[in-house]
Amino acid sequence: MRYRFEPPPGWRERPFPPPQRGVYLTAPPDTPRASILLMDAIQPVGTLEEQADDSLRRGCSDAQTVTAVAAAPLVGHPLPGAAARALVRATWDGRTRDEIRLFALFEGLGERLPIVFLGDPDALAFHAAALHALFASIEWTGASGDSLY
Repeated sequence: MRYRFEPPPGWRERPFPPPQRGVYLTAPPDTPRASILLMDAIQPVGTLEEQADDSLRRGCSDAQTVTAVAAAPLVGHPLPGAAARALVRATWDGRTRDEIRLFALFEGLGERLPIVFLGDPDALAFHAAALHALFASIEWTGASGDSLY
């Protein structure tokens, strides 16, 4: 499925390193550290909420979950969506830090578009308008089997 989206102003865009497929967005300098990952479409499994919750569980398995919020529908966007989020405590290179992780899924025609937001604990609140603008810009533009970008 082919999707079109508009990156938030000031966010840098680059493709995932091969062989992965997707788009990696990084927050503007001098703002809380954050990244948005637009991944290649996946097959639906259960409801949007169930699959978003499962994605969150799998995506946080490398860290200690401090708090988690179950998936809820995302409203006000062109495509049906749901998102789940967690605050995790993760260790990289011997350093432990807290990180917010949000896993969103948007429904297409027989496929779902996964989007992941990762950042400092205050990043989601700071970048909420940019994230929702990105969500609102997503639209389906092609047939199943096409690439994301």
